[in-house]
Amino acid sequence: FREAAGSAPRVGDRRGYQMDPANAREAVREAHLDIEEGADIVMVKPALAYLDVIRAVADATDVPVAAYNVSGEYSMVKAAALRGWIDERRVLRE
Repeated sequence: FREAAGSAPRVGDRRGYQMDPANAREAVREAHLDIEEGADIVMVKPALAYLDVIRAVADATDVPVAAYNVSGEYSMVKAAALRGWIDERRVLRE
């Protein structure tokens, strides 16, 4: 993936292939570009902390929006559910 994105692995620096999480407008713009290039679905990854971005992209496009939970998000949800802090099913369906 990093080779295709032209981004050599660097610890902690993902600017070459990740967007600014505080800039939902950039995500919407990129989604529109992906759709213009033929995408029939767009994905937001990671998903859990970016529900606002998912909503913004879904509101601005006419294609399905996939929410991808990365392994750290999955582990966090599982650990919190095991401790009884959250309702796992409700969080996963969010």
